[in-house]
Amino acid sequence: MIGAKIKGIAVAGLLAISLLLTSCDPSSSSLPEDFDRSGEEMRITVIFHPSQQAVDEAYVKEFGRARNERGINRLGFAVWANPGNKPYWCRIHAQKPTRVSGDQKMETLGHELTHCLIGTFHPEVK
Repeated sequence: MIGAKIKGIAVAGLLAISLLLTSCDPSSSSLPEDFDRSGEEMRITVIFHPSQQAVDEAYVKEFGRARNERGINRLGFAVWANPGNKPYWCRIHAQKPTRVSGDQKMETLGHELTHCLIGTFHPEVK
């Protein structure tokens, strides 16, 4: 039963990634990568929060600083192990998606999963 849930989350995440990668910046041919963990075994833990405020509170608890200190509007966040530390792991914090199409929560889940796979790709964070 747990395996089916994980598989369902993975399929939803891959769908969201494909939506994300086609909608980020049409003028960009690729995202910058800190690493590439595709094909690697990874333990992914997804923590769904009941509200945006709860996501914000989890961010402050994780990083000890205000979530908008650089004016970034975070809808979720990911925390991952440094490259070379196997088995790789990643924790995704977001609100639970409520529908397949047109759901920003679904896109956020895929966006955060992409961080687990390639690291920090936001130019303002580099």
